[in-house]
Amino acid sequence: MRVQLTINYFLLFFFSCCSQILFAQQYTVNGSATQTACNAYTLTPAAGGQSGSVWNNNKINLTQSFDFKFDVWLGSPQPGGAGADGIAFVLQPISTSVGSSGNGMGYSGITPAVGVTIDTYQNSSPDNDPSYDHIAIQLNGDINHNSANNIAGPVTAVNGSNDIEDAAWHTMRVQWDAATTTLSIYIDGSLRVSAVRDLVNTVFAGNPMVYWGFTGSTGGEFNLQRFKTALSPAFNFSTTQKKCVNEPITFLDATVAFSTIAKFYWDFGDGSPIDSVNLNPVHTYTTAGLYTVIQRVIGADGCEATNTQTITIGSKPIASFTTNGNCMFRPQNNPLAFTSTSTVTVGTLQSYYWDLDNNGQTGTTFSVPVIYTTPGDKFIKHVVKSQEGCESDTLYKVVHIYGPPIPDFTFTDSVCLGQPTLFSGNAVPAVGDTATVTWNWQIDNNIVYNTLNPTYTYLTPGSHGVSLFAYPLYVSPGPGGCTGIQTKAVFVVNKPTANFNYGTICQATSVTLTDASTTTDGVPINQWWWTLGASGGISNQQNPSTVFNTATGNDTVLLVVHNAKGCASDTLKKPIVINSKPTANFGYSTPVCNGLPVQFSDSSKVNGGTVTQWSWVYNGTQFSTAQNPSNTFTAGSQTVKLVATSNLGCVSDTASKTFYVNPSPSVSINFKDACKFALVDFSAVDNSATVTQWKWVFGDGGTALTQNAQHMYTANGAYKVKLYATASNGCYSDSLEKTINIYGTNAFAGNDTIAAAGQPVQLSASGGLSYSWTPAYLLSDPTIPNPVTILTSTQVFTLKASTPEGCESYDDVEVKIYKGPDIYLPTAFTPNGDGLNDDFKGTPVGIKQFNYLKVFNRWGQLIFSSSDYNKAWDGKWKGDKQPGGVYVVMANGIDFKGNTIEKKQTVMLIR
Repeated sequence: MRVQLTINYFLLFFFSCCSQILFAQQYTVNGSATQTACNAYTLTPAAGGQSGSVWNNNKINLTQSFDFKFDVWLGSPQPGGAGADGIAFVLQPISTSVGSSGNGMGYSGITPAVGVTIDTYQNSSPDNDPSYDHIAIQLNGDINHNSANNIAGPVTAVNGSNDIEDAAWHTMRVQWDAATTTLSIYIDGSLRVSAVRDLVNTVFAGNPMVYWGFTGSTGGEFNLQRFKTALSPAFNFSTTQKKCVNEPITFLDATVAFSTIAKFYWDFGDGSPIDSVNLNPVHTYTTAGLYTVIQRVIGADGCEATNTQTITIGSKPIASFTTNGNCMFRPQNNPLAFTSTSTVTVGTLQSYYWDLDNNGQTGTTFSVPVIYTTPGDKFIKHVVKSQEGCESDTLYKVVHIYGPPIPDFTFTDSVCLGQPTLFSGNAVPAVGDTATVTWNWQIDNNIVYNTLNPTYTYLTPGSHGVSLFAYPLYVSPGPGGCTGIQTKAVFVVNKPTANFNYGTICQATSVTLTDASTTTDGVPINQWWWTLGASGGISNQQNPSTVFNTATGNDTVLLVVHNAKGCASDTLKKPIVINSKPTANFGYSTPVCNGLPVQFSDSSKVNGGTVTQWSWVYNGTQFSTAQNPSNTFTAGSQTVKLVATSNLGCVSDTASKTFYVNPSPSVSINFKDACKFALVDFSAVDNSATVTQWKWVFGDGGTALTQNAQHMYTANGAYKVKLYATASNGCYSDSLEKTINIYGTNAFAGNDTIAAAGQPVQLSASGGLSYSWTPAYLLSDPTIPNPVTILTSTQVFTLKASTPEGCESYDDVEVKIYKGPDIYLPTAFTPNGDGLNDDFKGTPVGIKQFNYLKVFNRWGQLIFSSSDYNKAWDGKWKGDKQPGGVYVVMANGIDFKGNTIEKKQTVMLIR
């Protein structure tokens, strides 16, 4: 054995030395790049102005696929996010000496070439870099992302992070599929960029043979930038592999390597020989425990790496369990359960299996609840398994399950509160169980032991739970034992509570007392005993009626009630108040006249209160509930009655009064509609021959005190005329009212106007219902309000306005005829506020449309303009008075024939 190991280590040493010499010859290192380990290189140290490259000396053929795996290090985080410049994986056919100078990650300017750039510095110009650390595929040394040579990216170099300068190694996988001409780049297992391109023909001009390598550079900002060809030994196990003592265990190699694994060595940590033959060795451990497995691999490039990993070899578990009782029935909050107490020396228990007496109940948890419906022996199976896959032997165990005893009891139900309740108990063992039974009671939370027939007096009414517990002697009393329980409800009847309600009690008036007694337990009340005050007597009715004939004041009513169980209430002593009746009385106004309202005045009274309601009755019908109402009666003898009610609801006896109603005078009036300013005759007729006083109200403020009168109205309108008449018996008539219409005209012929000779002028009349113009021969129609006239000289027209009632009025209008059509403009004005010639405006004659009047000062400035000929210039501009002198004015309009009239002249402003 020792000789064999010596030979193995010699061969390993020889192979390793030779491989490392060969490996060193496979790569060319340029510029600032250095080799730091067998498969590790530094492209740039953490210094500015560095550039380096590492090239594999053997060309690869791009007509064949490859899958390269690397680890890359882009440096540590820098203040402010700085750090530069980045590295590139490059394919190029030129030589193994390029990429050791210049910037652009050492890749800039290499052509023809394909570069996978990992850029850690933002050159917004000229490279159009994004702000985050990014990866892209770029051709021919061109690192401008807006160039056509940018065929993929840029995207974040690390998926989900903007920074790859994080002082950590990142896996980089470069995969070329020659069949589909697809280049794919993965960082930390995540696909970052991919491009489909015939690189051989579009980049390398049909030459498939290229070198591969890495370039890198720094500038004013810098970072340590490295790469390694991947060599990471690892192993794992199949999901079904048991890692137990004396169990064959297959170690599955999971090494990630850039080159082919040339040699591998397995040390299983238990002193057994090193396995250098099997890539996926099978090994059996004879002792359980923790073992350190050492896996050492050597790549075809001569580089080696070691993986050290601790594994657990589990021992065989031992199944065991316990139970929390042996009773068939247990409380819901603490059911019967089997709990595993299994153990394992090495490893961790993970899964459990239960077969609970082959009754269909199984379980896979650490503790399983179970319900048995029959007592007896139960055959339990239990198996456990560890995380390492080690399984115990099956444990078979018999557990005896007991049934509970059967208790029962009787009692006297529905006793009244304060009376004792007798309980009679009994308890027998469960079927098939011969054990002696003992018991105890739980009554209002008071435990009575070993007394089978206790007596108990309840202190509160209502339903009370009573439980009898029975136990076999082989278990301890308590909720966890095999306890038989019988629980029943005992109802204790409460005393009823006597009470009654009543309304206002009035002296010598019947009142009903309404029972309002209550119970709390639903047992009905069926007996009542009343003592109805000093004068009311005794009653056994539920709602008795009585009359209190005693004087007003206080009295007391007594009530005792019984429920259907015979339970009596305490005696209720309730004070009552007997209130006084009001005394109704009233007066009325005089004289009392037929057709005129009679005013009644209440004078009712009540001792110890106030009268708040009144009922007035005439001919058996209530006509008012007001305190002091009024009512109209027919002539003759009449009777009115009053009933008064107090604020406490007591009602008076009826008060009655009779009075005589006198007849009222009967009159009529007569007058006609008239014109304003005319005397109108008003006449009245005394149909009853009893009137001694008269009063006319004419509706315009005028009055008269005679039977017949005259009155003149000065304005048109409808006026309400009223007449009041008073007879010798003091009665007066209702107000007679009739409307009189006063008509009149207010002739208006319009404002005086001007016109040009031959210009049609339309007149306009108002103020009447019909019209007449003179002289008529000059008008188109002298009977309409708006005739048309054409004149050659000034003319005055007279208008007569009239109504059908003959009311007339007159007015004149003058039409002045000027030479025209024209716009007449004054030549001077004096705006001094004296009311004479204070403003300047034009006078249009024969003009149907006035366009403008404009005023200019000596400097040609427009200082006034208006299209309204009625608007005049007041000699101001912008609120300032203008100096005296000559001003130019212009006016423009269109005459009634459609011709344009335009005037231009000067005006003298005189101050």
